[in-house]
Amino acid sequence: MIVRELGGAGAPLVVLHGLLGSSRNWQSAGVALAERGLRVLAPDLRNHGSSPWGEDCSYAALSGDVIALLERLALGPAHLVGH
Repeated sequence: MIVRELGGAGAPLVVLHGLLGSSRNWQSAGVALAERGLRVLAPDLRNHGSSPWGEDCSYAALSGDVIALLERLALGPAHLVGH
């Protein structure tokens, strides 16, 4: 999964795009949130944006990818925002 870091060094905030979107949907808002001190991370979910494409794009697979990302990055407690 591709992850864009939009800046900031504070509490981690992972922003999730909607179906047919990409991490770029969060560019303006993510930078504004980073300027307020949050560490903003915007992943491209599977089959979206620059992330790999595959057969399974179920909600179970997408949510599993997000959990795996959080574990891989070892962020500790993180805020999640999506639309």
